[in-house]
Amino acid sequence: MITPFIDPVTREKMVFNEDLRKHVPPSQLDKAYGGDVDFKYDHSVYWPALNKICDERRAAYREKWVAGGKQLGEYEAYLRGGEQKSLSQLSGSNGDAEDATPVEGATAEL
Repeated sequence: MITPFIDPVTREKMVFNEDLRKHVPPSQLDKAYGGDVDFKYDHSVYWPALNKICDERRAAYREKWVAGGKQLGEYEAYLRGGEQKSLSQLSGSNGDAEDATPVEGATAEL
């Protein structure tokens, strides 16, 4: 329906229903799409495993926050285990980090 409005050169490049095996190895592609994987989702197996991973990460994140002085606005890069120092490390222990220089990509947003 939209092809009449598309530039002819662009229209020639458009491909629909291309064989996915050209882009994804069959060993990683579900059988429904021409691959070898016969994946069966079992909620009773995967959901508890996902919850366990989330709980572990949340606990580690909180431990890092407590170790950093429980500062509101703590750097995500620090909390996630990056090389960024915590707010209290950068500013001494008073929690004032106005003159601190964060690593690239780090933010001090809540």
